[in-house]
Formats: sequence, structure tokens, C-alpha cells
Amino acid sequence: MRVSLETDCCPKFNDDLGFINYKEFPKYPDIQGYEPIREDGMLDLSSVEDGDLKQYYTRAERDDKRIDDLEDWMKRDGFITNVEPPILDENSNIIEGRGRIEAAIKRKEKWIPVFRYRAINPSLGAAYIASVLANNPVAANSKVPNTMEDFALTFRKLVELGPERGGIEDTSAAVTNKLNEINWTQRWTRTATRTTLREKIDKFIAAARKGDSVVNVNESDVKAWYKTNIILAGKTNHILISADQMRYPKQIIMKDVFDSVEKGTDPLNIVLYTKRINSQDAIANVKAFVKEFDEMYDSIYTHVDVWKRKDPELNDFFGPKAYSIPSKRPYRFVGCVPQIIDYHNIEGNKLVPIKDYGKKLNVRKNLSPYPEIDNALGVKLNEAA
Repeated sequence: MRVSLETDCCPKFNDDLGFINYKEFPKYPDIQGYEPIREDGMLDLSSVEDGDLKQYYTRAERDDKRIDDLEDWMKRDGFITNVEPPILDENSNIIEGRGRIEAAIKRKEKWIPVFRYRAINPSLGAAYIASVLANNPVAANSKVPNTMEDFALTFRKLVELGPERGGIEDTSAAVTNKLNEINWTQRWTRTATRTTLREKIDKFIAAARKGDSVVNVNESDVKAWYKTNIILAGKTNHILISADQMRYPKQIIMKDVFDSVEKGTDPLNIVLYTKRINSQDAIANVKAFVKEFDEMYDSIYTHVDVWKRKDPELNDFFGPKAYSIPSKRPYRFVGCVPQIIDYHNIEGNKLVPIKDYGKKLNVRKNLSPYPEIDNALGVKLNEAA
């Protein structure tokens, strides 16, 4: 990302005349592990790539509402200066303010003011702690605070990093010490709330020990992927459904599947996605949803057949096989949006087949049938599966 160190020519939003006055911003906030460079600037929004906005831990945007609200705020009030602008480190990585940057890009703004900080002891762990604390609630702040899940995921990541990369050891004492170090009681004031949060932290760390991966539950990403790779790709008669809602199968069958049959456009192609953070939860939900959907479809035929058989005249009129379940169903599950890190090709353009949803990406090594020759020549063949 490109940052200009100019602070007196950052244009106002909505094509308003004049420039944003940096002197109106509050003083530099305290960010643990960082110090302000005191060379602020403006971020060229055309230089921001999708990867710059990815955030799977310290706060995951689970739906579009917060970004939509920020867009509305910018349209109504421009870029207000009663809270600090987005904060970047010395390498132009975003510490805080992804939501406002994304909203400004969607508003087609060209620049956004930024504060710049320098890491005192640079490490990935320090960056995660700084980011999660920067998203704590602050009075008179436009920011929506991170959730318990975000906080717990951050601690999972700290354990995965380990002390050598600024994280923490995989022990209960290490977790407790880090929580106390960041004054978590200021954020989570109630004992019962802290108990719930600690249970979530322990759950996420236990999942990491089992090899459970993290799911990208950013609904904006899911919808953008679906639009690009399904709708804009010209694929018709598809529908995007959350696999986490077991009440959906009946609604979809009664409305979308039946509508597709009536219009003669069946089979309806069903694409699934998930909002579950842990991979095993996501995998279980996809499996359960498909099973529930098939059983619900079958039960409709069964109920109608039972009703028909109770009336001899109807039974004779329609015949005994009129309501038997057809072998060709008017719907099919064509796959899932790739969301599980380390399991799916997140950046790819292919749906994940239902049968492969719970399979990790494999890397095959030493594919050559003649490893001795490879060793003699000093070459090695590696290929991603």
C-alpha cells in the first residue's frame, strides 16, 4: 500500500471542497507495543489490495452491516475527525481501521487520512495484540468493538505463534498472564462474562491442538466470491444458502425447488457456505444440512402418499406409484464456497465438492520415481496437489 506523507492536502469525502484538517483529530491513542512515528499521511486507496484487508483473528467482519453503516456515515458526515483515523505500522500494515478503509473504497474515495506507528519490538504476536486492543470499545467512537469470538481467536493465534514470534506458550498460566497484561477486566467487567470468554479461549485453543482450522466467516467475502464465480460467470439457477440454519431446507424446498420445477428450470443448484469459525463445526454443519435436506424432501412424498392412501377413491385415481419418490431429484448440491483455511483454496475460483469439504489440502513431496538420481543431480521435485 502506498502512503503519502502529506497531511495538508488530504481531500474531504463526497467531493466536498477543501481538505481534512489533521489538527482536529484526537491525540495519538496508546497502542500496546507501538509508538507513533509522528509522520502521518494519507493512504492511496487505489493501492489497497484484498489481502491487505484480510483479518481472520482480531475482528472478522461476519456480515455487511458494519461496512454499510460506515458507508452511510461517510455519505452523511464525510470523514469525521472526532476519532483518530485508521492506524498503519511503519510497513503500511493495517493495525486498526480496516472497516473504514473498506467503506471508503466502496464509496470510491481516492485517499483516506492515516496515523502511522512503529513497533517497539516487532513481531506477529505484538501486531495481533495491538489490533485486538485497538478494537476495544471507546466512548464516543464510531468503531463497533470486536466480539468474544474475535478475542478468543486472537489468543488461539498467539498460542499458534508461540513465544519465539511474540505469542505465548500453550499453557493455562500463559493465557492468564497475557489476559492480565492487557487489562482484560477493563474490557470485560463482569465475572460471568470473563468466565464465558475464558471458556471460548480454551475451546479455540483445544481446537487448534486437534488440528482444527479457522474458517473465513466474512460474509462480504462469501457474497463477493459467489457473485464473481457463479453469477458473473454466467451460471444460472443457483442459490446460495447457509448450512448453519436447519430450518432452511423446508423453506427452500417449498419455495425455490418447487418454483424451479414449475418453471421447468430444475434441477436447482444449491451452493452452501458457513458462519462457523472452527472447521470441524463447519464440516459437521454441511454434512448435517445435506442429510436434513434430503430427508425433508423424502418426507414430503411420504406424507402425501400416506394422505392419499387414506382415501380409496384418490388412491385408485392416482394409482399406487403416483407419489413414489423419483430417482432424479429436482435439486443438487453443486458444492460449497471455499472458506476453511488450510482445507480449501481460499483464493481459487472453484466450488468445493460436498465430498471433499472436510479434506485438507495435500502437498505431495518427492514425486519423482528416481529419488537417487535427483539427489545425485541436486534437484528436487515438489508439486502441490
